[in-house]
Order: sequence, then C-alpha cells, then structure tokens
Amino acid sequence: MDKKEFKSKDKASQESALIPEAELKKIAPQLTPEETRKIGKLIINKIEISQSHSGPIPHPVILAGYDKVKKGFAERIVKMAEKEQDARHGFTDRFINNEKLYTVLGIISGFIIAMTAMIGGIYLTAIGKSVTGFSAIIGSLAALVTVFIMGKNAESKNSSESSNNQDKNKTD
Repeated sequence: MDKKEFKSKDKASQESALIPEAELKKIAPQLTPEETRKIGKLIINKIEISQSHSGPIPHPVILAGYDKVKKGFAERIVKMAEKEQDARHGFTDRFINNEKLYTVLGIISGFIIAMTAMIGGIYLTAIGKSVTGFSAIIGSLAALVTVFIMGKNAESKNSSESSNNQDKNKTD
C-alpha cells in the first residue's frame, strides 16, 4: 500500500506519521483549505532525487569512494578500463585487417580461376576444338560479369542500409 509521510507542526512537531494514500483521499474533502494547503506543502516538500550513470568506469563520486577504501583503487579501475578498451580496439583492428585480406585473396583467387578458364578456352580453340574453347571463354566471361554485377548490387544495398541506419540513429 502506498504511504505518504505526514509531519505535523502542531503539538507533536517532532512526530511523523505514515498515512496511507487512500486515507488521505478519504479525509481530504473534510479538511479546511488551510489544512489541505499545509498537508500539500508537507507532501510536496518530500522530493526524491535520483541519478544514473553509464560508462566504462564508475561515476566520479563512486570512483572517489573506491579511493577512500584504499588509496590507488580509483587509478587501478581507470587503468583496467583503458586496458579493456585497448584490447577491444586491437580486436576490431585485427578483424578489419582480416576482412581486407580475405577480400583481396578472394579477388586474386577469382582472377586466377577466370584466367585459367580463359587460357584453357584459348588453348582449346588453338588445337581445333573451337566450340568448346569459345564456350569456355564465354562461360568464364559471363561468370566474371555476373560476379561483378552481384558485387555492385550488394555494395549499393549495404551502403543504402547503412545510410538508413544512420538516418534512424539521428532521429532517435
């Protein structure tokens, strides 16, 4: 049950009684305007303040409290957060570098496969198997063009999605 604190300034100025909110609503019509005003002031005077903090390290006040427990705790906590951030940045850098490497290796592998097919087609054409040779050349060119077009479509789709996400983040 919700309770409101009521401090009386009459005879028992030091007493405080907890009156259920339902009781306050019942007796409110019976009170004089002056009594209602006094009770309202007493209820309004009770204000609760709350704070929130979010981040890799505690709020400065809490951090100072750690230093009161033992000198140097705050510095250790900050160093720990810095090391964690460095580790995350290192992981991200390695991930990005690996992605670049895999992309380059994929391009090189695709080029080698396509060139092998084209050279094979040219060789087949040179030894008299022109239909088979031309089909190898045309097939490898068609595969390259398809991969190129699909890559461009995926790239444009990713860039439009990232711009949409950025627009959503700006409005949030």
